[in-house]
Amino acid sequence: RSDLLCRIKYRNTLPDIPFDPKFLRYPFENNRFTDYNTTSLEREHKHELLTDTDAGVKNGLIDPDAYIIDEDAELDDADKALLGIEGSASMDRKGTRHSRTVSWMRRNEYLSNEGVRMAQNPDKPETKVGYSVRKYAKNLEKYKDKESQIKAIEKTFEATKKPIIDHPTKPGVTAKRSYPLFPDFEMWKYSLALVTFDSDPSKLTDGSKLTEQQMSNSVIKGMQVDTGNQFVGYYTPIATDAKKRKVSENQDSETSRNCRDYNLAREYNWVVKSRDSGRDVSNVIMFEYSFCHFNKLFERVKLSKQRANVKGDNVNNRLTVEYRDFNEEELANQVGKNWCVSVICWL
Repeated sequence: RSDLLCRIKYRNTLPDIPFDPKFLRYPFENNRFTDYNTTSLEREHKHELLTDTDAGVKNGLIDPDAYIIDEDAELDDADKALLGIEGSASMDRKGTRHSRTVSWMRRNEYLSNEGVRMAQNPDKPETKVGYSVRKYAKNLEKYKDKESQIKAIEKTFEATKKPIIDHPTKPGVTAKRSYPLFPDFEMWKYSLALVTFDSDPSKLTDGSKLTEQQMSNSVIKGMQVDTGNQFVGYYTPIATDAKKRKVSENQDSETSRNCRDYNLAREYNWVVKSRDSGRDVSNVIMFEYSFCHFNKLFERVKLSKQRANVKGDNVNNRLTVEYRDFNEEELANQVGKNWCVSVICWL
């Protein structure tokens, strides 16, 4: 028999959340398990905009003039007191009244075991950190009024004009020379790749060595044979093509638009790190006489020497390269990259 006349309802509800909701970063791709497509019902649904009511944030999305600030409006006296810009140094606080000292009364001294322990162990990390903080705080200026704040802001503009010579973390290390840094305006429109070899590519298998002109005109190309094996071929220009190249360099672009023949010199295995794959690929900096410029590396290719072809794969030992002008799509892409560099310089 129940002692209560009313009907009892037992509820098993969850307790309130002890903190405000937070946005967590999701490091995985959304479509790694399934490719989700939103329906028209989800796209047309209007989600409710939740704002912090306790902070007084009320977004009025209908009226665009609701957030226009009236320049002629004056602050209330209570709001001016909260700012505390003028007259803050002369404010009477309770702490200032207790810190007064008189000649006929001895100053209070507080003794405890904690202070003794701190004095016996000066090598603790907490003690060192506290000392460094106090030492750094002595050098800081206390801006008590508005004029001192304005002077401190003006000093920051003057500090930017002074050259940075000392190292920020290593005392005693100074810079011998400084260069202004600019984007590479000439090569920014091209996609650059850094190719590294595990050994000297100029040394051939027969003991001979490539000349500097042959190495500067060499070509690397990804190849695939009939069996499915993939490799990178290192092609060098043939000897009879060197004279044609010298003649074409002295003539206009119309006469130099011909074919070049190359011979396969060596085969390599490769490892590619590209910027599009999400891997961090560093930039390249080139130093000139009075300045230096940088450019983006879109790919980093590492080539390792491959064994000679012993499986009998049909490999093309001769490569023919035909030079042509850029098409409209390529020119538009180059113009877009140059425009981005010009916008950065104007900013």
